[in-house]
Amino acid sequence: MKPLKTAVIGLGNMGRHHARHMHQLECSQLVAVCDSKEERANAYAKDYACTAYTDLETLLEKESIDAISLTLPTSLHYDCALTILNKGIHLLIEKPISQSLEEADEIIALAKEKGVCLMVGHVERFNPAIVALKTFMENDGLGDIISLVSRRINVFPKQMKDANVAIDLGVHDIDLISYLLDEEPLSISSQSARALIDNRADHLDILLHFKKASAFIQVNWITPIPIRELKVTGTKGYAELNYMNKEVTIHTSKHEKTLDEKGQVSIQFLESETVILDVVQTDALGAELCNFIESAQQKKAPVTTGEMGKCALKWALKSLNA
Repeated sequence: MKPLKTAVIGLGNMGRHHARHMHQLECSQLVAVCDSKEERANAYAKDYACTAYTDLETLLEKESIDAISLTLPTSLHYDCALTILNKGIHLLIEKPISQSLEEADEIIALAKEKGVCLMVGHVERFNPAIVALKTFMENDGLGDIISLVSRRINVFPKQMKDANVAIDLGVHDIDLISYLLDEEPLSISSQSARALIDNRADHLDILLHFKKASAFIQVNWITPIPIRELKVTGTKGYAELNYMNKEVTIHTSKHEKTLDEKGQVSIQFLESETVILDVVQTDALGAELCNFIESAQQKKAPVTTGEMGKCALKWALKSLNA
């Protein structure tokens, strides 16, 4: 198909990577970049042979754009999203979709009204380790899932200006666990606090309850080393996933049930086998942006729809009040 004319709004920590991929992807023709810092916008425009802007309205007036990556701080998502969608432009919004569920509803409704693709940038869904684990689970490799334990911890990110740890980190794992189980949580309990930051929660423990499984999520901005891991326990095995090195280790669980003379059940566990899943090492962000553009071209739902982004936001917000 003919490449879509694209633009990236916001060239900060994530936006600069969006711009690079939108320039490199065959399905994308990067037409413009926009950032409030003129020097930064000019530098990326020069690198990627496109036009620089410091104002979204001006960009939309002067350029013919098919699809946009919106990578601004969360507080700016709502206004910019409505401006873009009103022009009938396909939109990818970096997670979270917005600051509130009411804003998310308006964004989703406008995208439907305009008939354009709306995708929320939950990039970890495209982490090749998650892709491999999801496939393994769908093939009943772990059996019935009993529990999931996730840790996403690190030092406070300097670029984080307006989000708390639930919105910045917790929303990732809430979305991923719902994705892996293919269901929304039923209830939540949590504990959050402020250890090093005065005005925002910087550490949070979340317990999610699903139909048959439970999930524990730990996120914080106070641990001196980065740890991003997921452990999944099922009736047929145990999985250990490392997001950073993109590895998945499976420990099989084989057992036999017997009944004694009184009819009491006894379970004998056999020797476990350890298997390293074959993870195809791909670039998660590149895969996400390809999915966005292909979804727009083919008029199909992306991997992470607006409704899915809203669901993750809903439970992240609940985690601060549970």
